[in-house]
Amino acid sequence: MGLVLYVSPVENIGVDSVKRDVAIMDTTWTVIKLTLWNDFVHVLDENLNHVDICPIIVACGLHVKSFYGTYLSTGYHTRVYVNPVNEKTTSLSTWYVQFRQIHVQHNLKYYAHNFFHV
Repeated sequence: MGLVLYVSPVENIGVDSVKRDVAIMDTTWTVIKLTLWNDFVHVLDENLNHVDICPIIVACGLHVKSFYGTYLSTGYHTRVYVNPVNEKTTSLSTWYVQFRQIHVQHNLKYYAHNFFHV
C-alpha cells in the first residue's frame, strides 16, 4: 500500500505486452517502484487527473524482483485496488495531507527567508 507519487507513460514491450512504472511511498518515506503489466496499466488512469489528491494504491499477489534494485511487479494472481476506503488507507491519506501542509509551509518559509535575505 502506498501513495502514488509518479506514473510513467505506458510503454510497449515486444509485440503483445505493455507496462507502466509507478513510484509509491508509505509513511516510512520508503519509495519503491511498482511495475504494472498488461491488464493493470490503466488502473490509475481516472485518478491521474486530480491534481489536488494523491491516489492510494493497494496491491496483493505481487512479485518482488531484484534487478538494478528491488521493485514490485504485477503477475497473474495480482489484485490491485485504487483508493479503497478502510482504516489503513484513511490513516495514510491523513498523514499525506498533514505532510503536504507542513512541506508546503516549510518551502514557503524557506523561499520567503531567502527572498528577504538576499
